[in-house]
Amino acid sequence: MLKVEGVSGFLLRPITTKDLENLRHWKNEHREFFFHKDKISSEQQRKWFDEYQKRPHDFMFITELYGQAFGCLGIRKLDNIWDMYNVILGKKEFGKQGMMRKAIMVLIAFALSTEKLPITLRVLKQNPHLSYHLRNGFVISEEYPDHYKMIFQPRE
Repeated sequence: MLKVEGVSGFLLRPITTKDLENLRHWKNEHREFFFHKDKISSEQQRKWFDEYQKRPHDFMFITELYGQAFGCLGIRKLDNIWDMYNVILGKKEFGKQGMMRKAIMVLIAFALSTEKLPITLRVLKQNPHLSYHLRNGFVISEEYPDHYKMIFQPRE
């Protein structure tokens, strides 16, 4: 469990089987912003979770405030980088409060405390959250026909 400093009752906790339906619902609801655009079935979600549990350097967390899950975000080690993925605000009423930004910063600190590697993410060009990532310390490092690769540049 990772506590978020400065916000009482806010934490990031590892996903469990009880989170699978929320994860599936949130991903399906926002699928136009992800590389995988097909609807995910319960069976597919379960299969993903079974495989996820076998990957030692893959961490998916639920954002939770006083026990209420409202989003998720993940980070995994791939080829000597940390790749952030599936950043989803699942419940809109938790938006515009800086909660997900704080969760991202806690996730970055967690990854860097595990192993100091560059932190990247990929975002589709049509994703309206591109500007969000730019405001929160990421810069575009590579451009592809349909997406950008971004790298975290900590502010000094």
